[in-house]
Amino acid sequence: MQRYKQKRSISEPAASYVVWLARFALLLGICAAISSNAIAQDQFPIQEILLVHFAHTDFGYTDQPSVVRELHQHYVDIALDAAWATRLKPKGDRFCWTIESQYTFADWWKNTTPARRNEFVQMFHAGQLDVSAFALDNTPYMNSAEWKLMTHWIPDDVWKLLGIKSGMQDDVNGVPRAGAISLLDHGINRLWTGINIDLGGAPQKTPSAFWWKMPDQRSLFVWLGVPYSEGYHFFVPHNWRRGPLPKAGDPLYRPPAPEEIFKTDSASLQSEHERLMQQLQQYVAGGYHYPVFILPFTDQWRIDNDPPYPALVDFVAAWNHAGLKPSIRLATVSEALERMEKIAGPESPEYSGEFPDWWANGTMSAPQAVSASRIAKNNLAEAASSVFGPPTASFLKDVDGMNRDLVLFDEHTFGSGSSVAFPYSLDTLGQFAEKSLLAYGPMGKSQWLLGKRARTAFERKGEGLHAINATPTPWSGWARFNVSALRDEDVSVIDAATGACSPIDFANGLKSFTTPLNAGEITSENASMVFADNLPKQTASFWVESLRGNSSRHFQLSQKPCTEKPSAQSNTPKIEVDEKGWPVAITWPGMLTSLIAPGFGDLVTMNVSGFAPRAKIHEISDMTDSSKRQAARAEFIKESPASESAAAIRSENSHSLIYTQTLSEPSLGWVTRKLEIWRDEPRVRFEIKLYRLSSELPQVIFASFPLPAGDAAPKTSNAGVPFIPYDDQLPGSCRDYFAVDGWVHYASPQGHWLWVSRDAPLITFGNTNVLARRTDKPENANRIFATLFNNFWYTNFVANSTGVMDYQFDLVWKKDFPSSISEADLSSTLSSDPLLLINPKMPTDPLYLKWLFWP
Repeated sequence: MQRYKQKRSISEPAASYVVWLARFALLLGICAAISSNAIAQDQFPIQEILLVHFAHTDFGYTDQPSVVRELHQHYVDIALDAAWATRLKPKGDRFCWTIESQYTFADWWKNTTPARRNEFVQMFHAGQLDVSAFALDNTPYMNSAEWKLMTHWIPDDVWKLLGIKSGMQDDVNGVPRAGAISLLDHGINRLWTGINIDLGGAPQKTPSAFWWKMPDQRSLFVWLGVPYSEGYHFFVPHNWRRGPLPKAGDPLYRPPAPEEIFKTDSASLQSEHERLMQQLQQYVAGGYHYPVFILPFTDQWRIDNDPPYPALVDFVAAWNHAGLKPSIRLATVSEALERMEKIAGPESPEYSGEFPDWWANGTMSAPQAVSASRIAKNNLAEAASSVFGPPTASFLKDVDGMNRDLVLFDEHTFGSGSSVAFPYSLDTLGQFAEKSLLAYGPMGKSQWLLGKRARTAFERKGEGLHAINATPTPWSGWARFNVSALRDEDVSVIDAATGACSPIDFANGLKSFTTPLNAGEITSENASMVFADNLPKQTASFWVESLRGNSSRHFQLSQKPCTEKPSAQSNTPKIEVDEKGWPVAITWPGMLTSLIAPGFGDLVTMNVSGFAPRAKIHEISDMTDSSKRQAARAEFIKESPASESAAAIRSENSHSLIYTQTLSEPSLGWVTRKLEIWRDEPRVRFEIKLYRLSSELPQVIFASFPLPAGDAAPKTSNAGVPFIPYDDQLPGSCRDYFAVDGWVHYASPQGHWLWVSRDAPLITFGNTNVLARRTDKPENANRIFATLFNNFWYTNFVANSTGVMDYQFDLVWKKDFPSSISEADLSSTLSSDPLLLINPKMPTDPLYLKWLFWP
């Protein structure tokens, strides 16, 4: 080995003798240093360290996302060369490397040569290189389509060629059960986690293992490992890195050179061994008794998004040649998991339930982008509806591309390491610009794709207006559109099948590029006052009744008014209001209780008092004494409910009643809320729009939805997998809040409540639960709090989302919930509106159809 060679010329036998003497002296020195512990080491349970080397992949954080993707492609080449160079060494001394996020491997595979691919495949099958089954470390906001893509990021033939064996989720504090199911569906039954303890932590002590049982009785072996960044510190008590997050392009910083970390001289090995034994003793004292201990290692340049460290093989060889115990062996994640499953699997406990993530709150620091991503997902789901006919190959290709962007948007990194400390730096702005485009881009593209599907599918279905329900269940409500879509002075629509006439209702609204002439032509929300947004007859709407799922209805536009005026529904609900006129109870005939409870639609903000508030957040979060934590929360976390600044305005029509009201809260420029109540069924739609004033200080904003559902347990889902919070989740996992698909179902003797959120997928129950670290179920779980905004994080997420934030929530009550309809299907219909399309009298130019609209 290079470090033992002498500069002067000596014979080969003499050189061998010198090497032998050096190693013997090293061994004697270390043995003398630990002689007092010789008996204890003979009885020490840990006999072998598996050193698992990889790069923790953040889509950003250290560098711009586009730079990160380039870096990781180079890292695969470094790892491949290091593995190839050591392939003839004894097993355990060969360089090993695991690719944590499959999307980086996919980038490399696409851009490399056939020869390099062949070398990689050889090293993979030799056990020196490994690839995770997951595309990336995820947040829990992906839908079922994204989770399918997570384990199909690379082509199936490449997957089969390699034979991928394991999934990885590092840093993040949870994994949706849908992710475990996607692994099992792909024939993978092992999951590695290296959970970060910062503002979260693992559900059980680490390191340990458990079997994660799925609803279909299949089980996944889960390793709760040492935090991914901590392996190096088992040998050295301090970071080698400086910065802590220098840019890859900053030449003042660099990855460590050989012998700068994991040094191999006698004194260093002795010090590293002493440090390791001190660390391991703590785990043994805590009950760890397996003969093998896994240590992850990420490079010390920045720790995240760092390259392989090829000199690691020299350290392992020096350690083992010195006879140090425990011995060390380099291994991939798959090999380490396979070993631990054999060793720890037979005695590991079995758990079932969802695995909620402590870090899910960070995503709601960017609520506008989150809303854009959810609109994109809904558009893609509707574009796949059978109402438009079978999908084309080009359509499926476009959907795949948009879903890949949405998966990357739902990756766990939302900003740079200094995104909160320096929210307006070019680095922070640049990182989030790249990140947010992964939501806004699919939002625009999916709308265009949905429009193309509608235009081509309905081109030959006749002149007039078509209302299209591209969701699974029947839809009723007001179909709304901008009056500028009308070419004539139309005032009604005629059902082409039945001849029934429905009047078009007109309301005030925006007229673009029209200067307001007086204050009455602008609303309180129109701060820019560029265009008039309160002009008469700018929005149009007509009532659509029971439009079947995945179907359409054809209407003719008419300039003649309906001869018969629709009569008000006879079953108008009974509505009770508070002193300002806002509804607090709504009851339809046949209901034994109200649809809502007092406080429905209220808004509350949570703020942190005191100096350096995010430091206080950390302090409270880290408290292990629950009574001290509750006292600190009461002292420093201040709840501020918005007040009703004006009386609610009530309006009504033949099919619904509408209450509109403004609220007041000091941190918000304005707040307006609107509750639309269906006359003929127990259903409401609640919309709230707010303007958050600029502030980098930590804040959480909630909307409150108390429901008179009694003691019924809330049922919800994540990525299509239903669960009951608190009851159906892993022990020790997050109970303060839950990322959900967007619906909650309460089934009680009084009936069924289905609550639906279009834009805000992070919810909690009973109380706001900010920094509560709940270990129990709240008494009043029938009160839902939807998170509208949360910037409590000190890094990695967005510090100061500001401006207009718009949210929609729907609620329906049914005496009996039909078994033929799923909550997911009904919720998608409730939160949607029909797609409206107007065909002209003359057919569309075929060149437009061929080159512009064909999906």
